[in-house]
Amino acid sequence: EATKNLVTGMKQGNFKIVLAALNIAIESMKEFGPKHVQYKQITAVMPTLFNHKKGEVRESVQQLACEMYGFVGPAFHEQVKNFKGMRSATLEAIATAFESVNAGG
Repeated sequence: EATKNLVTGMKQGNFKIVLAALNIAIESMKEFGPKHVQYKQITAVMPTLFNHKKGEVRESVQQLACEMYGFVGPAFHEQVKNFKGMRSATLEAIATAFESVNAGG
């Protein structure tokens, strides 16, 4: 239920609400991990967030992706590579960011 509400916030038009939802998701992932934060629901909205017009949103979703990668590992990276509509520069930036994370999985 909580994850569903976060995803709803991430779909809002107001970027401040999107940022707040992302920040809560990042902190929740840090504190509780994927057993309690249903990351697959969040993963569904990530491609849109990676292409968001506001740089703050793109930075926050990348930080969230790094948190998820830390728990899930290479399987999550494979998911990210298959996101539709992702720019190659964005995918390269994500891959570089993942290199600095100790991957779980």
